[in-house]
Amino acid sequence: MRTTTLPASRPAPRPVFDPTPGSVAVVSQRVRRPESAAELPELTRYRGGTYSATVSTTRFADGSTARTDLVRLNPTIDAYSLDALGRVSTNPVRYRPRSSSEVGDIRARLRFQAISRVIAESYPAVGVAELSRRLRAADYPLGSANLREHEAIAATQAAIWKLTNDLDLDTRPRGVPTRATASAGGVSVPTVSMDPALGPSVTADISADSTLTIDVEFDVEFQLSVMRFDLAAPCAGDLRVRLLKEVPSGWVPIPGAMYTPSTRGPQLHRLAPLATVRETRFGKPYGHRRFRLEVSTRRRDSRRIELRNIRFDVADAQGFGNPARVVHLYEYLLSSIDERPRQSESIAVDPKQARCVDGLVGPFRYIGRRAGRITASAGGGAGLGIVDVDGIEAGADVGPGAEFYVRITPSSVPSQLVIRATAPDTNAPRVQVLLADDNSDGDDAPPRLAGLTPLAVAVPSGAAIVVELSMIVSG
Repeated sequence: MRTTTLPASRPAPRPVFDPTPGSVAVVSQRVRRPESAAELPELTRYRGGTYSATVSTTRFADGSTARTDLVRLNPTIDAYSLDALGRVSTNPVRYRPRSSSEVGDIRARLRFQAISRVIAESYPAVGVAELSRRLRAADYPLGSANLREHEAIAATQAAIWKLTNDLDLDTRPRGVPTRATASAGGVSVPTVSMDPALGPSVTADISADSTLTIDVEFDVEFQLSVMRFDLAAPCAGDLRVRLLKEVPSGWVPIPGAMYTPSTRGPQLHRLAPLATVRETRFGKPYGHRRFRLEVSTRRRDSRRIELRNIRFDVADAQGFGNPARVVHLYEYLLSSIDERPRQSESIAVDPKQARCVDGLVGPFRYIGRRAGRITASAGGGAGLGIVDVDGIEAGADVGPGAEFYVRITPSSVPSQLVIRATAPDTNAPRVQVLLADDNSDGDDAPPRLAGLTPLAVAVPSGAAIVVELSMIVSG
C-alpha cells in the first residue's frame, strides 16, 4: 500500500482540502490487483436432443451453412468450437484443460493468440450491451437496438472458424448482383467492372440509335423493391432507365420501373410491390434471378455515360446473407486482431471537484477504459448510496468518464468516507483450450479421444483492479 500525506491546506483557488465546512480531503489512496484463483472443474459434454434458444443457421461465402451455438458443458460452462469440421460423440465425453500446442489443427495452434483475443472480447465474456456500445463507437450502423445473444454467438463462432478453418462468413450484400454483362447498340461493352460490395459499374457511349443494355444476375431468385445506381456523367433529363425481368418468352418491362434521372449523382427508384414476383408456391412468392437495365437517350449525337455501383434492395429480406448485426460484429472482431496489443488496464477515481453540500458528496469522476463498480461507506460502517449528476440512484455500475455523488445524511456527516472502485483486469489470462479426454492416468497423460471437436472457453476470472480512496469530510 502506498500512502500519501497531504498538507493541512492548499492555496486558492481550490478549497477542497481546506478544513472549512463542506470540504473533502483525500488522506490515502491505494491500488491493488488481486490474483485470480478461478479453476475449471471437471467438464462433460452431452449430446443434446433439442436446440437451445441461441442456435442460429449461419451462411458462409462458399454457400455452405452451419448451425452455431455455444457448446454447453456440464457444469454450466459455455465454450466455442475450434474446428468447423470436428466430430461429436453420441456418448457423454469428458473435456479437460490442455495446452494450445496439443490442438491437432496447425492453424488453430498458430493462431491461438488471435482466437483468444476474439473469445475474450466477445460474448459471453463481454455482455451484449457493452458489445453493442463498442460497435456504435466504431461507427458500425447498428441502430438503436442492441445485439441479441444468438447474433453475438454466431458472429463470434464464425470469426473463430475463419481463423481455424479459413471459412469466410457470407458478408456480401444480398442486393448486389454477382454477374453483369453490357452491350451498346448490339456491341459488347468491355468496360464492366464488378465490386462485390457495391455492384457493377459500366461506361459506354450511347445515342438515340444505340441503347445501352446491362444484364445483371443473382445467385438466387429475388423480389426487388428498390433500384439504385450512381450516375457519374452529367445529364439534362434526356436519359431514360428502364428495368426488365426475364421470362420464358424473353424480356418484359417491369410495371412502374421506368425512370428518368434529373441530375447526376446517386439515383433511387422504388418499384411497385410484387412487381418482380414470378410465381407463388405454397403461399410463398418467388422472384427472378436475371434482370436487365436499358439506358436510352433522345439525343442524336453520341454521348458517354457511366453508371456506377448498380445494386438493388431486396423485398422482405435482410440486407446480407446473414443478419446485418452478425456481419458487423464478425468484421469488428476480426479487425480488432490487427490492432496494437491491449493497453495496461488502469482505473482511478478523481476527487478534485468534490464538496459536501446538502447531503451529497461529490462530484467524483470514474476514470477507466471499461465500466466499473463503485461502492461507498462511512468508514468501516454501512454502505452509502451512489447517485448520478441528476440526483437519480445510479446503482453500483458506472461507465467510463461518468460523474457520481455519494448520498449521506445531512444531519450526520461522516468524518471519514471510503470509496471503492472495482473493474475487471482484462489483461489476465482468460481463454483455455479444452480437449476431449477419457484418460484417467492424470493431467500429464496424452488424451485418448483424438478427432473430437476441440473447444475453447473464456475462463471466469476473479482478477480485478481495486482502487480505494479514504477521505475526511468536513461537515
